[in-house]
Amino acid sequence: MQSLRLHPSLPVALVALGRDVAPKREEGKEKPEDPGIWRVSWEGAPAVTVRLARYASGESVTLGSLSPEGDWLFYRVLNSAGRNPQLYVQQVGAAFKPPLSLGAVPEKGAALLWTGGAPSLVVYDGTKDALVHWKLAGAAAPAKPPASPPKPDGK
Repeated sequence: MQSLRLHPSLPVALVALGRDVAPKREEGKEKPEDPGIWRVSWEGAPAVTVRLARYASGESVTLGSLSPEGDWLFYRVLNSAGRNPQLYVQQVGAAFKPPLSLGAVPEKGAALLWTGGAPSLVVYDGTKDALVHWKLAGAAAPAKPPASPPKPDGK
């Protein structure tokens, strides 16, 4: 497990699972699951697990905080060298949508905070002494165009 986030008011956990290297496929066996982010709800019996996103072996994920309403999550994906952090947001409440790429974020000196009310994320970039604000309410795409295409596929 790379990262875990518990919902503050619902019986829900968000889990990022990964591996350092891609496993070798053994003949006669199913292909191992790709690394990814899962939403686990134990509200009913049995627990319900839903894959929210995929990423490559060797990449690492750090789950950030949930939005104040608990419907959105931000997370960073680092490449296999542990560099080049990419920022994603994703709806994780009752509605599941594919992740939205918000692009590269600084490796150091970045602070990320959710705003109240309509979901939006603010990033302070200490390397540039600048604020970036993404409005997410009702958006099918981020308010700022992504710097690169998203890697997670949300399937």
